[in-house]
Amino acid sequence: MRTKGPARNLTGRYDLQTTGTCSVPDGHVAIGQKDFVIEGTNDDRLLLFGALGETRIYMVLNEQRFARIASSVGGSPQIEVPDTPSDLFEAALPPDGMPIEFQSTTLGTCSFTLTPASP
Repeated sequence: MRTKGPARNLTGRYDLQTTGTCSVPDGHVAIGQKDFVIEGTNDDRLLLFGALGETRIYMVLNEQRFARIASSVGGSPQIEVPDTPSDLFEAALPPDGMPIEFQSTTLGTCSFTLTPASP
């Protein structure tokens, strides 16, 4: 069991840049951290979440899902929501102030970088 806190506090504003087919757009992300849990939001939308270890960071992109509603004959409407597996990302914890480069460990179709935003 761990007795000390996370290796570093990553709370702050970051620029998100993706490569490949990713479920979130490039843009700005506000990272919040509570102990080892990390959440990244943009305009109150959760974009990513994960955990911070001693030397590695693990993230999952929060995929935007669209529901399709179809009328059914003589019954209630049907709602179709895509059910796709989430992609897990991993990054080495870089020195303070350096970009964090995440690589997919499952699907392999996306990678992304979080760069500390300029003040």
